Amino acid sequence: MNIVLLDSSVLIPAFRASGGEVEKQRVAALLTNGQAALTESVLLELWRGAKPGREQERLVDFARTVPLLQTTPAVWDKCYELARRCRAKGFQIPLGDLLVGACAWQYSVAIEQLDVHFEQIQVLIGADAHILVA
Repeated sequence: MNIVLLDSSVLIPAFRASGGEVEKQRVAALLTNGQAALTESVLLELWRGAKPGREQERLVDFARTVPLLQTTPAVWDKCYELARRCRAKGFQIPLGDLLVGACAWQYSVAIEQLDVHFEQIQVLIGADAHILVA
């Protein structure tokens, strides 16, 4: 079974009532198949935007059921290397995306996402992680 790291760019529309059906189906399939994973930076981003009440309650349940890929010192080392490579190529990648990319790189997992920055990250890390493109 291949683990897939869920990025906030796909989770936010999947969770919102007004979000896209494609995103909802993609996330639901990964959750149903037991393939979904999170990392702390994604969880933090979700918490920053969750509205009090139903959204926060749903997030608590979600965080309890989805495995967490820890941001270990090895992940931070990958993040530093990824940031160095981005700088060398002139890519301006947000910190959160660097952390998600480094986590996927360290754990050799795919990323389910809807963010153009991950296409640039894919160029830099090659086959060590696979960025799933919408």
